[in-house]
This record gives sequence, C-alpha cells and structure tokens, in this order.
Amino acid sequence: MNRTHTKFWNVALFSALFAGALLLPNCKITTGTGKFIATQGFSDKKLTRLSELKVEGRSCRQHILFVPIGEESYNRAFAEALSKSPEGTTGLMNVDLGRSIPIPYIGGGVIFGQYCAILSGYPAKADIDR
Repeated sequence: MNRTHTKFWNVALFSALFAGALLLPNCKITTGTGKFIATQGFSDKKLTRLSELKVEGRSCRQHILFVPIGEESYNRAFAEALSKSPEGTTGLMNVDLGRSIPIPYIGGGVIFGQYCAILSGYPAKADIDR
C-alpha cells in the first residue's frame, strides 16, 4: 500500500470510530419522582391534567475528545417539556426526574459520551377558582 491509501484508511477508521462513539448507548437512571412541578408556586391549588400522554424534556451535554459541548440542566429539560405540552399548561403532574449517562467504555464517557438531564410528566394546570 502506498502512503495515499494508508492515509485514506487511517482517516476512514478514525471517522468510523468517531461516528460510532457518538451513537454509543446510554443508561437511563431515575433519580426522583414528585407530584407537581410548575412555572409558579401552585402547591395548595387543585390540579387538572390536560393530557393523558406524558411529555418529556431533555437537556444534554456532549463530550467530544474531552471537550464538553452543551449544558445538562433540569431547567432546560422542564422548558422543553412545557414546549411540547398543550396550551394553558402551567406545570407537570406525576413528574419523573432522571439522568442519562454513557455506558462506561471508550474513556468512560469523558472522551466521547452524552450526559442528559431528563424530566417527564403529564401536562397540567392549577385551577385558580378554588
């Protein structure tokens, strides 16, 4: 093989490993559950579920060659979940908080890996007339 072929195969191998590392499976861990999370304090109000389908929000940080890109934040995950909810939603009922972490190989996720904050729940609103 000449140098051009060797260089081509080195680039192809690195590209395949890089692309494969981005698609590595993650492990989802539930870290907590709760009754209600809202944009404002509605702890003493009656809650009405707006949908029978749960919505999920994610906020992820990707590591590529030791460089973290993005932010892993429950606030961003909550905002994404609200954006997927019906109009009038002021919070989520029966909330599950979780994290998604890379399965520990290829540098344990520090070299390549994605870490996510995950929040899911049923869209709801507080009844103000109580």
